[in-house]
Amino acid sequence: MKNDTENSLLEARVRVDKLPSGGHILKINATPEQLMEVKKIAGVSNIHRLNAVLQVNPVKGGVQVTGRLEADIVQPCVVTLDPVPQKIREPLSRVFSSAPDVHAEAGAGSENFIDLESDDLPDHFDGTELDLSDYILEVLGLAIELYPRASGAELSAEQKGDNPDNLSPFSVLKSLKDSE
Repeated sequence: MKNDTENSLLEARVRVDKLPSGGHILKINATPEQLMEVKKIAGVSNIHRLNAVLQVNPVKGGVQVTGRLEADIVQPCVVTLDPVPQKIREPLSRVFSSAPDVHAEAGAGSENFIDLESDDLPDHFDGTELDLSDYILEVLGLAIELYPRASGAELSAEQKGDNPDNLSPFSVLKSLKDSE
């Protein structure tokens, strides 16, 4: 995760060294200027809304972020190019692990155990501030429909392309046999 304190796209920075033991709630409501930038990054026609509510809790060796992302986007239909709206509602859950302090002496209980068999390995960050903008954009990008279709949009026979049966190497052999 980036820790650039000057350029936080969604103003989603958290000071992990100042987190209270009960955690911190971070609410993000993208401004029109931020929506324009997110629209470019996400490669969509339009984005009307982007909101996130994050609960940031300290855990041993880092922070845990949970919450919900909501966005309303518009993309062109892959068949007709008509605008296709999509409502995105995604849960958020990720653990971020901070770098160990190289100046601190290692003592009993100073190790952080990470389950390497788990599907969700923690993301790493350096410093005392964590910018969650990239994480929010990652979840948004993964939730966007890759091939949006307008309701009732169907490919014509010409648009569907080649018949897979005709592309088989055996179909070429069959045509050679038939021509004899």
